[in-house]
Amino acid sequence: QERPAEAVQEKAWVPTIPAGPDGGEFGLALFGPWQPYIMRGISLVPDEYRQHHALEEVQYMPSKNFMEFDYQHHEGLSRPQAEIVASRVSVLNECFY
Repeated sequence: QERPAEAVQEKAWVPTIPAGPDGGEFGLALFGPWQPYIMRGISLVPDEYRQHHALEEVQYMPSKNFMEFDYQHHEGLSRPQAEIVASRVSVLNECFY
């Protein structure tokens, strides 16, 4: 598989495709104007990113609400509580970001 020409070394451990105008047409089509590094970390495999993003939109929260810290996606869980659950699941799954 070929690395997309837009991939650069940003602040992540692996090269990523930048969001917004820095990612060119490919980055804008993939992410829109903004996407956090944790999501861009798998941008070298765009199909995997798309599948992961679709799943995260339902199980975690819609990405459009990511910077709304009072947003509540899960009934009965506040945003801080949902973040603690997400963090704990990441630790149990040995996800190191």
